[in-house]
Amino acid sequence: MSILGIGAGKIELRLNRTDLHPGEVIEGSASLSLNEPIKARGVMVEFWAQKRERRGKSSYTRILYKKEERLDSEKEYRAGMPMQYQFKFTVPDGILNTTQYDSGLIGGVMGFLRDMGNNGIQWFVAAKLDVPMAFDVSARQQLRVTLRPSIVGVPPTTMQ
Repeated sequence: MSILGIGAGKIELRLNRTDLHPGEVIEGSASLSLNEPIKARGVMVEFWAQKRERRGKSSYTRILYKKEERLDSEKEYRAGMPMQYQFKFTVPDGILNTTQYDSGLIGGVMGFLRDMGNNGIQWFVAAKLDVPMAFDVSARQQLRVTLRPSIVGVPPTTMQ
C-alpha cells in the first residue's frame, strides 16, 4: 500500500511534438497505470504558459495562459488495467510579442530584446490523476513555443 499516494502508479505523457508556433495544435496522450486501486477526482490535463517576474527583491511566477481539460471523471480507478487518454490544445496567439522593427541597428537591438522576453516564457503540458488527501499521480513536459520564421526578421511595411 502506498503512503499518501507515493508509489501508487504512474502516468506517461506523450506529445506529437514539443516545438510549436502560435496557432498550431499539440496532440498527445496520457497513459495511466496503477499499482493499487485508487479513489480519485479524475484525470486532468493542463496546458499553460508562465513567466518568472521580479518585483523589488522578490520574484514570482505569473501565469500568462492556462487551459485545463478533464479526461475522466471521479471514480475508483482499478490497478493492473492501463488506461489511455487522448487530448489536444491549440497554442494561443497573443502571448508572444510579435512587434516588428526595421533592419537597422536599433531595430536589431529591439528585436533581440523582444526575443529575450519571449524566451522567458515557459510552456508546459501536464497530466494528473487528482487523488484527494494524497500526492497526485502526475507527469509534466516542457514545450518550446517560438514565433514563426516568417515573422522573425521581417521588416515592417510602415515605420511609426
